[in-house]
Amino acid sequence: MRLAAADTGPLHYLVLIGEIGIIPTLIDELLIPPEVRDEMDRPQTPAPVRAWIASPPPWLRVQPSPQLDTAAALAGLETPASGPPLRWPYLWRPTFS
Repeated sequence: MRLAAADTGPLHYLVLIGEIGIIPTLIDELLIPPEVRDEMDRPQTPAPVRAWIASPPPWLRVQPSPQLDTAAALAGLETPASGPPLRWPYLWRPTFS
């Protein structure tokens, strides 16, 4: 299964330019946190984006992002030795039902 995660920007603009249909040609499932869904449904969001998120496609799944252990993150336990700190979705381990 080809799985990816996204924030608001790419989805917002793909809907606006009419190219959101490219996503299922590239991946099987797209994960977004509830905050992305909520941002796409704000009153100031363009109507096409609000309409799209109100009736999401079957390949879109809203799933909360994990809560990181702040003490562990500060201790560098979630940071690879040769790179910047990892952030969601890289530390996210989705649950499948």
